[in-house]
Amino acid sequence: MYWVGHGWADGDSAALAHANSPRFVGAEGVPPERLAHHIAERESQSPESGAWLIVVIDACKSARFVQLLSTAVDNKCHARRLLLVGTSAEGSTTLGRFSEALSTVLHDTFGVNDAIEFTDLWAELKRNLPGSEVVPKNVEQAVLRRRIPLPDSITVPLDVRATVLQILAALSDDERRHFVPKAQGTELGEVSWYFEGRDAERQRIVDWLRDDHDDGLLIVTGTAGSGKSALLGDILVRSRPELSRILAHHGLFGLLPEPQTPPKEIFDIALHLVGLTLGDVIDRLGTSLALDQVAPVDKPVTARIATLLEAVRRRAGVSTILVDALDEAAEPLFIASALLRPLAAIPGVRIVVGTRRSTREGPDQPEPDDQNLLDALDADEVNGQTITISRDPQAVSRYVRRRLTSVMRRGWQGATAPAAGVAKPVATRVITVVARRREMRFIGFPVPNDDRGRLESVGAEKVRG
Repeated sequence: MYWVGHGWADGDSAALAHANSPRFVGAEGVPPERLAHHIAERESQSPESGAWLIVVIDACKSARFVQLLSTAVDNKCHARRLLLVGTSAEGSTTLGRFSEALSTVLHDTFGVNDAIEFTDLWAELKRNLPGSEVVPKNVEQAVLRRRIPLPDSITVPLDVRATVLQILAALSDDERRHFVPKAQGTELGEVSWYFEGRDAERQRIVDWLRDDHDDGLLIVTGTAGSGKSALLGDILVRSRPELSRILAHHGLFGLLPEPQTPPKEIFDIALHLVGLTLGDVIDRLGTSLALDQVAPVDKPVTARIATLLEAVRRRAGVSTILVDALDEAAEPLFIASALLRPLAAIPGVRIVVGTRRSTREGPDQPEPDDQNLLDALDADEVNGQTITISRDPQAVSRYVRRRLTSVMRRGWQGATAPAAGVAKPVATRVITVVARRREMRFIGFPVPNDDRGRLESVGAEKVRG
């Protein structure tokens, strides 16, 4: 909560001015006890134990008001994770002072942190606001997390970091949290780029996107873990020129010649379908395409689909839609047959979809004897193509070697051997063990439990030199 305006205080009491306060506020203003009442009321209605609240009083003599507010809150409730901030002591407040201090703390002091503990936040606010009153209450476990996280291993100046954040902010949540990390070949929280291989498959997707057809369906399929999402993430990142340019400029990403690069900003929508129902996808498409008509959510799903398809037909121009993880949606077969397939048949709509072949397919499972997801999409019916991603052991080996080499160069406790000398044999063993596990699962033999130990022993032996 942010309160800005005029305040009043003497040694024993304080108040905040409101619209009907007299020029001399005195007892006619909002007293600390009244604000404490509303804080206590909020606490009683907020069952979530992890909830937190920041109250900023940006008014004259607000430091004294916050001192009295703190006492009043203690008298009324046991506040959970509450931070009280009064921006000025004896004099008048300067509007913008708090905003400037907060910006300094968030973007400079903790500019490289994706999470900021409240205990650190209040200490830095106090340091950047001389004369202020900052009172933490039970904030030991409270954390602020950035909505747009930037990996903390990036080694570029803060101004460049700010530029990357600005570019990431323009992307959708699905692009930031799914497609970009998949393209990196890392977990969220790293910025290094480890994507390997898939040159031929990438070129086929790029050629399809560059073709002048104005409708159709491109299916990118393969077994679980074959790299479908990583390839689609790589394609999406390369289609965002601002992002790819700044990553390439700082050595985090390799640009490709124009014929091997997808058209700029080719994707109008990028959706990660994990856990989404048919209704969810209808809502997301309607919002993202800014359609002139969307059926109410209380209508039957068939009516909502019909309304969506008719609204899309009325749109001008060509829209290219990227969807991934169809097989992990809540209703994958319905989404494929009732929505994506008829949508791809509309002139002006092109869809790229990443999916396994069957809903019965899973990691380390025998290949199913059906391809119900591909059948539901029925690429032949809608001017479609299918690209199958097969496993590439050499690319996996290069990926593992690069990841291990990076870890070693950043420092691994007890490491004495050169990074490359450790990475190569461990990568080779990873490929051997993965292939062995898959083969044995396929023919129904139990998988030995010592594979993890084998890897650890190889790594430990090489690290010790």
